[in-house]
Amino acid sequence: MATRSTVRMAERRLARLPDGERGVASVVLPVRRQRRGGLALGAVLVALVSGLGFAVWARSMGDRYPVVAAAHTVQAGDVIQAGDLRVVQVAVDRGVSTVPAAQERQLVGKVAAMPLFAGALVTRDEVSRQAPLGPTDAIVGVLVQPGQAPLAELQVGTTLEVVQTVGQSDVSGAQPQVLADDARIYAVSTPPGGDTAAADVAGAVLVSLKVPESESAAIVSAADADQIRLVVVAGPPG
Repeated sequence: MATRSTVRMAERRLARLPDGERGVASVVLPVRRQRRGGLALGAVLVALVSGLGFAVWARSMGDRYPVVAAAHTVQAGDVIQAGDLRVVQVAVDRGVSTVPAAQERQLVGKVAAMPLFAGALVTRDEVSRQAPLGPTDAIVGVLVQPGQAPLAELQVGTTLEVVQTVGQSDVSGAQPQVLADDARIYAVSTPPGGDTAAADVAGAVLVSLKVPESESAAIVSAADADQIRLVVVAGPPG
């Protein structure tokens, strides 16, 4: 509205001028200045939002915790060694069942219940005290005395040969035979007091072997006759 009034006033002044001066005269119209206040306010808001976003990102980067991850791929059933694990700094939700770095040593000597892939975070659900049992496997308990097996090597996951020996009174000329060539230790424990007393030997251990079900009966029979030896053919994987 202010611009229209200004134009009308200019036209009236032009009409009052002599005819010779009308061509020289010119109407000067006001130039609307661009208001920069809105742009400045928008720039301030953008800066504030950007700063807030950066602060949130920086905080999330700072809330990192040391947890245990797999240093390389560990197959299911393998005994976890110290070299299989490493510590990484990650930001994870509290609902994720990670293992804190301070508890890394507690995983060493346990068994991977499922494959642990290189770089993946290790959870307690993926680790077991026992080797996994397949649908055609059987668990056989053998009371092992010193001299019947290298006791220091009896760890969960160790692969063994189960050998049936020949009794000293056997005069038939029979030879020892391998009852299982790929038995794997499922668990190792100290036998109850009664079993230790029956063995009458200090240091005996009860070894649970995972073997094919078809081989279990022969192993049980040889163990009952105290004609069994365990031979380590491969140490714990790692």
